[in-house]
Amino acid sequence: MAFLKEKRSRKPYISEPIHYKLNEKHLTIAFRWDSRPPEIINTVGFQGSNQVYFNKIFGKRTVFCAADEQGADYYFQELENGMWRYGSSITYYLYKIDLSGIPTVPIYENRNLGFAKQLATRDPKIESFIEPANKDYALPAGYILTRVSNYLEQVAANSHEIQILGPIKPEKIRFCESRTLRSIRAREHYLGQ
Repeated sequence: MAFLKEKRSRKPYISEPIHYKLNEKHLTIAFRWDSRPPEIINTVGFQGSNQVYFNKIFGKRTVFCAADEQGADYYFQELENGMWRYGSSITYYLYKIDLSGIPTVPIYENRNLGFAKQLATRDPKIESFIEPANKDYALPAGYILTRVSNYLEQVAANSHEIQILGPIKPEKIRFCESRTLRSIRAREHYLGQ
């Protein structure tokens, strides 16, 4: 008698969906730096991130923001620090977003190991990094978890990162200001250092 064996799909790293609540802190506004000018944002709003990031709570509909102006300022400094290779004169625009009725996850407040684990294994494609066809390129699961933990402790905490479910309609968005990125060398010269 032949026994049918159940083919088990080995997916030890895939987490359950991350549950979110309509922001418990009753955040009413968020801030977002974007390279697109008001003429574009006033037409299309914010749709979500099309970048390949491991940390998107809402998948492609995730809109990354800061909970306050202090977090937005930190993010802008990170932009400047990261763009020094590309020179200066790139303009970014700060927008204020009305959060009423929009699902929001305050990432900067969720820095425990359980949350980091869920975030680290959020993308089903993660297995291709952990167990790729070519074993020479495998990343240990611990490496990915460490990377996510570092992101939560350093980036999300300092930028007061929140993630919002997009799309966000233009009528919920208000332009605040624009700033030009300066390369580190240009900024140091400008500040007299």
